[in-house]
Amino acid sequence: MKGSSKDSRSWKPMGLPQSSFVSSVPSPSPAPAASIKPEPGSNSLRPASPPKVNPWQTASKAPKPKPVPLDLFSEDPPLPGTSWKVDGGQEECKSPPPLSIASTHSASSAQPETSASRTHRSDSTSSNGSQTALQAAVPRVTENLWVHPFGADVRVVTSTMSFMVHRDIVTAQSGWFRDNLPPANEDGSMVDITLTCAPETAAYCLRFMYTQRIEICDESEPSDPAHLSRCALVYCAAVYLRVKGMVAHILRVIENTANDLARMITSRVLDHEGQSIWWFDFGPNHLYGALDIMYGQSSQELMKPFRLAMGGIFDATLFWLLARPQFVHQLASQEWMVWMPRILADQIEYRQLRERSYSWTGSVIPDDAALDTLLANDTLSRIVA
Repeated sequence: MKGSSKDSRSWKPMGLPQSSFVSSVPSPSPAPAASIKPEPGSNSLRPASPPKVNPWQTASKAPKPKPVPLDLFSEDPPLPGTSWKVDGGQEECKSPPPLSIASTHSASSAQPETSASRTHRSDSTSSNGSQTALQAAVPRVTENLWVHPFGADVRVVTSTMSFMVHRDIVTAQSGWFRDNLPPANEDGSMVDITLTCAPETAAYCLRFMYTQRIEICDESEPSDPAHLSRCALVYCAAVYLRVKGMVAHILRVIENTANDLARMITSRVLDHEGQSIWWFDFGPNHLYGALDIMYGQSSQELMKPFRLAMGGIFDATLFWLLARPQFVHQLASQEWMVWMPRILADQIEYRQLRERSYSWTGSVIPDDAALDTLLANDTLSRIVA
């Protein structure tokens, strides 16, 4: 240290502790912080500006967050009836009252579906949709097989026609084919079988097994009498071949015709137009053809359902036909004299059957069990179609 350059600010008396020196020297008056300019090389302490915020205290204590209920972390949401309330940054959970067994069951069933259940439901829905689409496509495919008999393994031969059909289709719908069709050939060739019935009726029966339609009966209006004799003809073929679906279809056509005729005649008579009903002029000729086929069969027991259906036709028209001189003139023929007692008996039985069945179905068509009994007749097993 040099004696000529003593600095009063950095000089300290020898032999005295520094703390005593600081306490004995008065502090200079405080000045604004901006006006204090420390000199270069100065090691003295200077007062700091007062703190704006107390470093030992926080401005405000934030509320401690309440623990989140465990239900929020689970996959399942709260049970129905639990209400969640958020107010002022606080969450409040109100527990539901105790649930009964019934309410618990309904609550559990009301919970959202899991991914597994959704997948199962989507699979079942798509499966049901596929089954519905396939069932809807089956009739179209079967109809195409009738037009283009791809994979046919049976040839049905008649006097003037032959038809290539499929064993699975004809045996599923015809009892006669089930009993009389020869077994399949080992080499895969077609099996031939012969029908002695009229080729046209055989064609309509085979076509119905593929299309479920009878064009000569279905395409005409219900009140058209022209299809009555056609229905009688194909009914005989359907019974002999034991095609239950076709028998029921024909009976339904005849019943619809009777109902349509009853409505038409009633409305025309109420409008005083009974004399202008065209059916009375052309109907008797077609009735003659249907009655000739119906009563000409050897087994009247097998024709009983068709006779009762025709009883509905006469129940709707016979009273008005008797007022026509042309029809009265036809009754003088030998055929009508034989048929009239049978017609009246069938008409009475039709009315009785209609009254008994009206409260249930309003139909006189036999059910499946009755048709099975009819087609199981021993007479049919001895018939060679």
